[in-house]
Amino acid sequence: MKTTLYSILCAAVRIAALLLVVESLLGIAGHFLNPISGVPMLTNWVLIGGGLFAAAIGVVLWMFPGWLVWPAVGRAAHEVFESPLTAEDFQRIGICLLGIWLAVDGIRSLVYLLIRSSAIGSQGYDHVGITLAMSAPDIAAALALIVVGISLTLGSRGLVGLLVRLRGRT
Repeated sequence: MKTTLYSILCAAVRIAALLLVVESLLGIAGHFLNPISGVPMLTNWVLIGGGLFAAAIGVVLWMFPGWLVWPAVGRAAHEVFESPLTAEDFQRIGICLLGIWLAVDGIRSLVYLLIRSSAIGSQGYDHVGITLAMSAPDIAAALALIVVGISLTLGSRGLVGLLVRLRGRT
């Protein structure tokens, strides 16, 4: 398979830009559904504006990934990158990386929630059990991320085979 370093990095920037837009919009939606109480209204609008700004940066990076990639690769942008790997191998690698990223993010979220619950409980503000019960949806989401990430990583070969069959290739 022949490609260039520039095109590979542009694809990576577009994936990161898509994640930035989605996470920013989800953060804004979450803030509207559960605004921070006890703070001035201006602070809430600053947080929403920050989310919109991050989403706008993601849209710009999606449309013009070369702005970020060109300084990184310079003159090597048009050098041909040859690999004995097929397109299916690259898909499998990408799915595995996505699965690993999701699993690590889920572990990070779970550790954060458990540390937060124990810290709140140790300071005498709340009972640890009540804090954990209030965090149950977040803990369930973190566990789901871990399970989905591990499933994607271990099932990448089957998913790529399914994609090949759906496209009609053998």
